[in-house]
Amino acid sequence: MIRIIPNAFDGAMVFDASRVWPKDDWKHWFTYENGKQTCNDWQNIPSPCALLLNKMLAFPSGEILGHKGLVPDGSLWGGGMHSMSPGTELGLHVDSDHNPNRGWPRMVNAVLFLSQSGGGEFELWKEDFSGPIVRVSPTPGTMIVFATSAKSPHRVAPVSGEKVRKSLAVFWVAAGNQRERADFI
Repeated sequence: MIRIIPNAFDGAMVFDASRVWPKDDWKHWFTYENGKQTCNDWQNIPSPCALLLNKMLAFPSGEILGHKGLVPDGSLWGGGMHSMSPGTELGLHVDSDHNPNRGWPRMVNAVLFLSQSGGGEFELWKEDFSGPIVRVSPTPGTMIVFATSAKSPHRVAPVSGEKVRKSLAVFWVAAGNQRERADFI
């Protein structure tokens, strides 16, 4: 299940977040083997990006997909700022099904595009991995909301051209009645 929301937030806010986006050599980027860079540390995220991340976390994304009672995951584990330079891509995968620091099951993910890049389309694939159901071009202000499950394989097509693909990502979890210790009755 996926929802594509054009102009999800004020265009000036999206422009400001893109304008202050750090360069590739920013010391707070974590760089994966494929070249994708991320930052999920609130203290280092530029203010315009942090403002949009907070607005994303307040968005009723779970309800849009029919989930009730979800909690936004403000830890940004697996979320935050995502930067992909030309030549990078993100292979077909399913997201982690829980926040490993809290054990909460992940239910919904949202990605907000801040820039237009060549390529870099988000592709949600069929459950059997036989091909994409939908392709979404990275258009500034467009937000994708989708269920985080084994039934939601997705990828990012290769980024081409000269522009960086800039996006913000957040998750919602089912916090529920989880216990770290025995509950004696």
